[in-house]
Amino acid sequence: MAVTNNRSKSAVFEKIKNVGPNVNGVTIDYEECDLEDFSSAKNNGCSLKKADVVILRNLSIDDTMCQMLHFGLERDSFIVNEEDNMYTGRVRPAALYKTLASHGNECTRLDLVRWRPKQLDTPTTAITVRANLDFAHLTATRASLPPRNRLLIIAPFPTPAGLKSLVQTWRKDVQRNHIHLVTVNTEEGNNFFLDDLPHVNLAFTVFDHVSVIFYFYLCS
Repeated sequence: MAVTNNRSKSAVFEKIKNVGPNVNGVTIDYEECDLEDFSSAKNNGCSLKKADVVILRNLSIDDTMCQMLHFGLERDSFIVNEEDNMYTGRVRPAALYKTLASHGNECTRLDLVRWRPKQLDTPTTAITVRANLDFAHLTATRASLPPRNRLLIIAPFPTPAGLKSLVQTWRKDVQRNHIHLVTVNTEEGNNFFLDDLPHVNLAFTVFDHVSVIFYFYLCS
């Protein structure tokens, strides 16, 4: 769902809307609502409860938007936010929203944001999975973790067969579902260090020659 405010419509709205028909196997239900619609008595049928991704503009400086999201958007939801670089922006507390990835130019910046993340500082266990023979150790490690702990899996790119499917299955469990898979280009070799990674908060992340590519899956 895209939500517009009084600073005009974001250019990224049309871009994302046009992407839908070009993604095989994915059906995108795109809907636009004005910010004023959410403040009306009947809400004009607009609801964020079922939205997988909300598209916004200038979230950091829009107090009305933040207030509306606080009451209308589920915690841990994803937001694609376009920020105009002409505005200085504001630093919002991480408890309100956390930026997972950014890309920009001299005019605008596009952020992938997790809204009101439930767990900011969670104990994390990292484990390396180089081949299918490591699956048994991986399964045992996950089973021994407390339910709230995160499991960070490091694997070569491409990943061992079946690893992504296993991660997707575990993330759907009621407990021990804080699983994150980071795949590393084999050419990186010994140049890869965990300290080089930003805060990993998505299901799949690819680390390739100092570039970080985030994969967002609606089913995750």
